[in-house]
Amino acid sequence: MKFFILLLTILTPLAHSSSLDAPDDSIKYIQEWADGVQSAVKNGDKPAIKSFFDGGAVFFTCEQNKTERNSPYQLTPYYDDELVDLFAKPNQKFAIHVISSRYSDQEVSVIGKLTFAFLVITGFGDPIAYDEFRFFIKDNKAQYYIGEYYPCGWGSMNC
Repeated sequence: MKFFILLLTILTPLAHSSSLDAPDDSIKYIQEWADGVQSAVKNGDKPAIKSFFDGGAVFFTCEQNKTERNSPYQLTPYYDDELVDLFAKPNQKFAIHVISSRYSDQEVSVIGKLTFAFLVITGFGDPIAYDEFRFFIKDNKAQYYIGEYYPCGWGSMNC
């Protein structure tokens, strides 16, 4: 797992042309978010966990599909209180590894600055690895919005 994370850290700048430019400061907000979520999860603090997610946030897990032979993995979405409950469960394997992040060229001034982050999240079955988890940065704080985790199963095949 550590080798996989190290490899992603090295290869990610090559995957995003915008990463070849001078880095922006988005990573500090994403890392603060990850550290805060991990602390809240460790303490089982549901109100704190909820504060790290935008009101319309959705989080997907990738779970093994035991009923469909042709599709070994399936996405399971979590919203609102289900999302908070998912994160609040005691979970010794839970961790968020921030690989990289970048601001979007699109400005969403009402909600905040759209930011994409490459995260590896463990502790929800197979590892979740995706390079476009979406966050809004507003008032110097990141809030998770969505992770369109469509390559379901990719993390487990590569971790």
